[in-house]
Amino acid sequence: MVGIRALTWGRAVVFYREVDEQAEAEAKREREERFAAEREERERAEAPARGFADASRELRLTFVSHLMELKGQPKGMGRAVALLASRFTLAVLTEGFSQWNSNADDIWASLTQSIEATSGDDGDGDFDPLRVSVEAMIKRDPARAALGLLIAAAEDTIDWTTWRDPEAIDRHAAPLYEALDALGYRQSESESDALNGSLIPSGDDGSDTGEAEAALEEDAKLRETPEEGSAEADEAGDAGETGEVVQAE
Repeated sequence: MVGIRALTWGRAVVFYREVDEQAEAEAKREREERFAAEREERERAEAPARGFADASRELRLTFVSHLMELKGQPKGMGRAVALLASRFTLAVLTEGFSQWNSNADDIWASLTQSIEATSGDDGDGDFDPLRVSVEAMIKRDPARAALGLLIAAAEDTIDWTTWRDPEAIDRHAAPLYEALDALGYRQSESESDALNGSLIPSGDDGSDTGEAEAALEEDAKLRETPEEGSAEADEAGDAGETGEVVQAE
């Protein structure tokens, strides 16, 4: 059957095409033989790579499994983690659909504004400032590159709506602050309050008190830390002001 033409409700003309069943069967057999030959050729061409992939993965996993069982920290683990984190995070931020709505490149630029800029292109003639800057830092200091990239990626998941959603706070904001705390960061009182839900709407109409938001604005002024090594910085460190980063060697 190749078509139907409706005339009225309940009445129609049906069109059929005469089929040579023997010719159809022969054409189908030829197609199947061709597909089978193509599949066999493809599998033969892919076999070396597939075999290598399986064998090399087994070697890598065996090696890392041994390291995971060691009581002490494996030699070079910090550098390995930094290299993996920076490379994979860079790929996430610069490839695929997710980059279209990302502000990570601006955050990275803000984090590294005091570092000498690097110019160039990504090899295809298309200049990608984020990739070029990160690649240069990975070569110089992969641990610092990994830290900056991971912070940029984490910051990119947080906006004003995060602080009004308890699940978003737990999933995005709290892990970032946990990492910052490990680096010696001192939370301000308003930051601690926000992590505890002070900005979550308290009324059915979706409104909140606004007090925590005002506190955040005040903290933003206080968080302008003096330049490293200045007298103001030393005084601030002695005073133990909140909202600063404690540099730990």
